[in-house]
Amino acid sequence: MAVKPIKTVNSLAEFARWALENSAWAGYDLEGYEIQKKALKLGIVKEVPYDPTVHGEAEYDTEPGDPWYVWSDDVANLLKDTEQ
Repeated sequence: MAVKPIKTVNSLAEFARWALENSAWAGYDLEGYEIQKKALKLGIVKEVPYDPTVHGEAEYDTEPGDPWYVWSDDVANLLKDTEQ
């Protein structure tokens, strides 16, 4: 596996810590919005305009151009490395 930017590794570690400390270890459940908001803040995901030809059919009446969330480039590359 190629060496990844330390910022990405730190962001993923921070996200894991936050998720565990604010859910399972605290006896609570996290909401999808909270998870997505934290992942966006840490650069784990990024916001792009929704394009049905790229992203496929969406739920919740999403229209072309609406905000859509995908893995950040660094995380997408890291995940690609795990698929091999």
